Amino acid sequence: MLQFLLVHKCPCISAVDDIIVGQKAVIYPILHWVLSEYEQLEKRAYLSQYLMPIEVPSEYLIQTNGNLDELLDAYKELQAEVSWHSSCF
Repeated sequence: MLQFLLVHKCPCISAVDDIIVGQKAVIYPILHWVLSEYEQLEKRAYLSQYLMPIEVPSEYLIQTNGNLDELLDAYKELQAEVSWHSSCF
């Protein structure tokens, strides 16, 4: 859960060392933030699976005569476009 909050830049968490698990003063602001930003966080979580880089073994890159390189470049361009559009939400 802490990793989720850090990845999504929860404003309630300034540093990992500040968190004392189970404290109401920590849990309530986090719950408020998650529940009030739920739709935006849901979109972000959905898009994140498509914005992760694809690791292709080098032996496949050599055997494809550049076709795979072209596809990967096109995929990266689409990722950049989706990333830019998702930042507008």
